[in-house]
Amino acid sequence: MTRPGLPPCTNDSRAAIVACGKCTFSLCDDCAVHLVNGRVWCASCATALERAARPTYGLGAVVLGVGFALVGGLLALEATFAGQVQLVTLYAGVPATLALAARVTWGSPGGDAPRFERRRPGEPLPL
Repeated sequence: MTRPGLPPCTNDSRAAIVACGKCTFSLCDDCAVHLVNGRVWCASCATALERAARPTYGLGAVVLGVGFALVGGLLALEATFAGQVQLVTLYAGVPATLALAARVTWGSPGGDAPRFERRRPGEPLPL
């Protein structure tokens, strides 16, 4: 179904059915296959967002996480051998410190990450 007022598809000059949700390029049924958070995007906009959404880990974050883990581990060892805590605390403290260091380094999963889906040509468009 052609949408009135849309110019032909930007990619192949067929009748356009929808515009990209980001750049507003016109897309035909065969080209409107990328859905980002339920909205149709053109291939170039969806690819650019997908690349930008990939997590990147800078050297500073890795150094901070490893340093945090080492300091926590050393403090747990010192407390254990000073007789202030039992050895069991070391076995519980070091994994907890490593988990916290991983969260500091790589952040928490989920969050506001965009949701990418594929639409088959001919399927109804999301509203």
